[in-house]
Amino acid sequence: DQQRQIAPFVRFLRERMELDPADTSCECLYAYPKAEEFEITLNFLLTECGYTLAVIKAEVDILAYSFQQCIQPRGTLVRRRALKQPPLAALAKWDDQRFCSAVGVHPDEYFTFQKRLRIELQAETKRA
Repeated sequence: DQQRQIAPFVRFLRERMELDPADTSCECLYAYPKAEEFEITLNFLLTECGYTLAVIKAEVDILAYSFQQCIQPRGTLVRRRALKQPPLAALAKWDDQRFCSAVGVHPDEYFTFQKRLRIELQAETKRA
């Protein structure tokens, strides 16, 4: 139901992101308005990756990218390897080659890490 998805989404934009839901920077988020998923991504970027709310607000479209396919594996790699924090766009908007170059990791190393992380996360899901 569209109404059940839009109300929590608008509340998320207003209360958590401190953004006007009518702002043009938020338009891309309306294609898939899942407040719960945006909340997971926002919390990860704030707590696990150390980005500020101001940085995330400036690139709010980052929330439209896949958490599981892009943001989580890239952010986790940076954190676990204690790499220098890349620009926020690197976690989703850049292709793998550019991301790897920015953080100083060989693409094969990143792909291996990504596969291991997926296995690790699947195992955690089965235990939960």
